[in-house]
Amino acid sequence: MSDSCSNEFVVDANLFFRAYHDTYPPDVFPGFWRLVERSILSGQVVILDHGRREVKSPAFLIDMMERHRTRGIGTDAASMINQFGQLVNLVQADPQFTDVAKGKFRHDADGWIVAYALNAGSVVVTHEKFNPEARNRIPIPNLCNAHNVPWMDTVGMLRELGIEFELK
Repeated sequence: MSDSCSNEFVVDANLFFRAYHDTYPPDVFPGFWRLVERSILSGQVVILDHGRREVKSPAFLIDMMERHRTRGIGTDAASMINQFGQLVNLVQADPQFTDVAKGKFRHDADGWIVAYALNAGSVVVTHEKFNPEARNRIPIPNLCNAHNVPWMDTVGMLRELGIEFELK
């Protein structure tokens, strides 16, 4: 792992689900999961308390979230609450999204992730894709683009961290 990366990455819980189930199952890629844990411990990867609470299965991920519970970043700071409130107001005023999408946004971790990134100057990491036609949900990349928040997927984060996986 490169120590030259100065970015802090705030991760969407879907990164963990998708990695576990689709791209980096722990029985095949244990090094990926050691890297994730090491990056959490170093502070380069941040998990918000709202995101941590979204992880309800499998046991492997629940255990990881529990091990790093004290490293979860709270969303109760006044600046975070204010930033989240501003995002909610902007989303509520946007005619592109359905009322159901707007309601879901108020209760999910996604808005908190973007609010944190705005406050901290962090990079958002998500498996979601930008979708300019979205109506029934508010993709994190759409929100990031609208507020000039940098975002990337897991592979982009690994590249930024200088990670290379090799066959042993």
